[in-house]
Amino acid sequence: MCIAIIGWGSLIWCPGELSMASRWHRDGPMLPIEFSRVSGDGRVTLVITGDVESVPTLWSLSGSNDLECATENLRTREGTKTKWVHSICKNGTSSTGAQSTIREWLSDRNDLDAAIWTALPPNDVDGKVRVMTPVEVCHYIARIRSEDSQKAQLAERYVRNTPPQIDTCIRRRLRSDFGWGDNPLSQVLFEE
Repeated sequence: MCIAIIGWGSLIWCPGELSMASRWHRDGPMLPIEFSRVSGDGRVTLVITGDVESVPTLWSLSGSNDLECATENLRTREGTKTKWVHSICKNGTSSTGAQSTIREWLSDRNDLDAAIWTALPPNDVDGKVRVMTPVEVCHYIARIRSEDSQKAQLAERYVRNTPPQIDTCIRRRLRSDFGWGDNPLSQVLFEE
């Protein structure tokens, strides 16, 4: 089984123990991704959300040909619960919350049999499940910049290291308000 790992955030520049059989391809499915989750270390991270513009994601071929093993490998890399790693197979089976867009993308590919991705929900600074507005994200970033330089550095690095094709509304706002331009990522991470 050929399994695509779909990514858009830190998986790209910091795959860690993620088992990969290819570098990142830039032609992943178009998904509604936004900086909409405040992580435990203070970063505002990218997650699939509802009413936002879709952007082209990336994908890599999993180093495992077993869906259960590939899913567990991604879960371990993400440090999350099994319920937050979703999958879909070309034969129609899928985990909870499979995106129709991913199903369509997968059906158009002759080289892939399944796809897996992280599906953490959005949350706000208080941990409530909801999508923050661009203004709320900028207020949060301004606050941590004045209160906690380590959190602010982590937050900035995450945004700046995100591949340029993940060009979201909030990212454009952070570029404008804080001057957070894109860090150049090594081309060795990507397929030609």
